[in-house]
Amino acid sequence: MNYTLKLLIPVALGLAAAAINYFALAARMQPISYIRVTSDLQVGDVFEASSIEAMPVPPDFGHLDETAIPFSDRGVLLRQRVNRKFGKGDVVFWRDIEVRGPQLDLRTDEDVLLVSTQGSLRPDPSLLRVGSYISFRFSESAREKSTESQIQTVGMFRVVSIGGTVTSAVEGASTRGDPNLIGVAVKKTAAGAEDPKRRQLESLIDAQQLGQMELLQVHLHPDVLDPK
Repeated sequence: MNYTLKLLIPVALGLAAAAINYFALAARMQPISYIRVTSDLQVGDVFEASSIEAMPVPPDFGHLDETAIPFSDRGVLLRQRVNRKFGKGDVVFWRDIEVRGPQLDLRTDEDVLLVSTQGSLRPDPSLLRVGSYISFRFSESAREKSTESQIQTVGMFRVVSIGGTVTSAVEGASTRGDPNLIGVAVKKTAAGAEDPKRRQLESLIDAQQLGQMELLQVHLHPDVLDPK
């Protein structure tokens, strides 16, 4: 019995070693997926989820891991501006994007306006965050003119930045930059097709900077998820 056991032990160890080698080799042979574009892209376009796809390649295919963006890291690419011309099937490289960190959540037809909320009544920091919808109430600076007829409300706008924070994390200790500076998404300006809401907010911000208008209140719309 002991003799049989002595024979089985090396056999079992040999089989275990063979299995380990097999699975290690199989893991090394698994393809790695990088990013390629699904259609032609021009400079100024925006990378969307629908414009990219996974491109599996053998693991020993050069050193793509040093220059190409793995498909698992595609989040750093989405909503980035295209800075060179792409043909369908072209690989996307790290050099094709400017920043590898979080980006402003802007849609293809949007820009951002920055509004100073210094001195105004604004929602509690634990409630106001990137992705919230807000409106603004401005008033003429001269106190004797601050009647209801001189108070203007403009909005709603989607918050895309608070200070230096551009993610939906709660504002607070993690906020970088001036927390009183809020970025909101507005429609892009096109010749002959300006957005009235954007134009009104720009005029009020200009008057605020010139000391002719003051921001009284930032109104939070907590029940609004996406008015679009």
